[in-house]
Amino acid sequence: MDLCVSILEFCAKHEKENEDDDNDDDDVMDDLNGLYLVPLCDGSIGSFSRVSSRPFILLNETQSPLLTPWIASQCVDSKALKPFLKLFDSDAKRRKVGLCKFSPVVVARELGHVLPRSWRNKMYVVCMCVFVCVIFFLTHPLP
Repeated sequence: MDLCVSILEFCAKHEKENEDDDNDDDDVMDDLNGLYLVPLCDGSIGSFSRVSSRPFILLNETQSPLLTPWIASQCVDSKALKPFLKLFDSDAKRRKVGLCKFSPVVVARELGHVLPRSWRNKMYVVCMCVFVCVIFFLTHPLP
């Protein structure tokens, strides 16, 4: 994980030092496409991809312990959060490399991957599902 972050920070620093007048942050984001430098919560390494239909998720310290058991293969390791948020400081940059912050849109997208396939197209199911409760409280914070 540390190696991925170090290499990524080096690439960003090197690119900024060598940038021309016509270079900008978009060029840096384009150069990352396809590189395996995304440390994930399940211990694997993901690749940056601008065409990902399922971007990797940046979770804050509160969300991480609640959600990583369910979607660890889609969550950026919490130890990499600060460097990632520093390098990818806008939604446009994050979208270009296949990253996103946690949001209700992410909840809707991930529910289909977490809940049992047998529930698909059912009007009602009976279950004590912790994931749904966790998601509800994350998207509807208490006052």
